[in-house]
Amino acid sequence: APPSPHTLSSTPPASQNAPSSSPSSNQLYDFSLLRMCSEQGQDSGVQQIIQQVHNRTSHKSFIIQHDILYKLARRGNTNIKLLYAPSTVIPELLAAYHDHHLSGHFDAERTWLALKNTYFWPHMKELVASYI
Repeated sequence: APPSPHTLSSTPPASQNAPSSSPSSNQLYDFSLLRMCSEQGQDSGVQQIIQQVHNRTSHKSFIIQHDILYKLARRGNTNIKLLYAPSTVIPELLAAYHDHHLSGHFDAERTWLALKNTYFWPHMKELVASYI
């Protein structure tokens, strides 16, 4: 099974903070709520939805908890919260869930299935397919 977000979550050492052209398959990723909150705060698309939620002009399928935007989704008979992934984090999520040595290099469908119960972003399935 693909690793959980907590398996891959860590604070990278200072040497890994430098930007690279592509994430390494052995890289540790920081998907902490603190980082997600910070990245959401800098993402104009996320900020637009947050503003709509505050103004009560958006769909009821979004909520904000502890300053973090979530998408509400239904899985079977259960309602779940999906962390709205800021655009800056999406490449890291794709790399972590597909390229990382613990992820198993699954095909697009299995990679999407691993992501879809934790994260949300617009056109997620299509982006996963194009990445793989």
